[in-house]
Amino acid sequence: MRILFIGDARSIHTRRWVEEFSYRGHECRLMTDYPSDTPYRDVDQINMGSPDRNKLWHYLRCVTLIKKEMIRWKPDILHAHFISGYGYWADLSGFHPLVLTAWGSDIYKVPEESVLSRQLIRRALSHADLVTGDSRDMNKAIQTLQPAVKSPELIFFGVDTDLFTPKPNKEFLKEQFGWKDKYVILSNRRLESLYRVNLILEAFARMNRMDALLVILHTGSQLPQLERRVMELNLSDRVQFVGEVKYSDLPEYLQASDLFVSIPSSDATSVSLLEAMSCGLPVLVSDLPSNREWVTEPQQGWIYPGDSVDALSNMLLTAMDSQEMGGESSRKVITEKACFSSQMDRMETLYKSLLKF
Repeated sequence: MRILFIGDARSIHTRRWVEEFSYRGHECRLMTDYPSDTPYRDVDQINMGSPDRNKLWHYLRCVTLIKKEMIRWKPDILHAHFISGYGYWADLSGFHPLVLTAWGSDIYKVPEESVLSRQLIRRALSHADLVTGDSRDMNKAIQTLQPAVKSPELIFFGVDTDLFTPKPNKEFLKEQFGWKDKYVILSNRRLESLYRVNLILEAFARMNRMDALLVILHTGSQLPQLERRVMELNLSDRVQFVGEVKYSDLPEYLQASDLFVSIPSSDATSVSLLEAMSCGLPVLVSDLPSNREWVTEPQQGWIYPGDSVDALSNMLLTAMDSQEMGGESSRKVITEKACFSSQMDRMETLYKSLLKF
């Protein structure tokens, strides 16, 4: 098959999906307005140009370039990742079969931003030959938004369960990171308001436990204010800002940690959550339908309701006193339901069904 993907080339999720189908022997290309600095393995990135101030002009230019690529390369399938923006352009190209994959905010948040955004998303969904989402809750939201989509497919981005695996030498890894004798609480979501990392920081401060360490991976627009707040709280020796780490290095950070915390106000299935569970970590997550599809109290961890700092602080303390919980159960959930290769097997079958293979 020839598969033309459209999406953000910088995202590890786009990379994993596109490179997997290239590895499986399919011809793949990726059109993007956000090219990656790191080349894709055996996949050409086609840069459509960075967004400029005139969004309409950018959209029209991208649609034109996609149409030209259709004529030049003649793909069998067009697959857009993220329905707002990329999905619009794929829809407006008029190509079929068209596959759309929703990521989360494109269904949960963007349709509420304007009437035009809602109309464009509904139009793209109605024209797609196949729509996939990565949580049951999101697929219900897709059908509510556009009833013409009768049966969106549940395809998880999944986890490389051979890479993200528990390690028996946790204390050795902690020593390598300088975390010896610490209970390590790990946050690995972008530092944006949606993910409420500021709330995690405030709750951690109220724990007042010298044997606890908060490790914050990733980056984002809230980094400066979070760093300032750490200084104000005099927590510099108990909070580490690591930044965005290489995907290949991420498993060791998870394997050396004791608890994964993720409390966004809105989310589909979080790959970060699945990776943590695959490494055998207990988790503390916000009370969202997508999270409840993966986490059951107390088997895999704790579900945090609401936005109370004191309540979150108390749950963190409870987790510290329950250090043996969640590990084996978390790992089992992922190996049974979210193995990356198995999910891509299902996706490959769906691609072939569109082409009547």
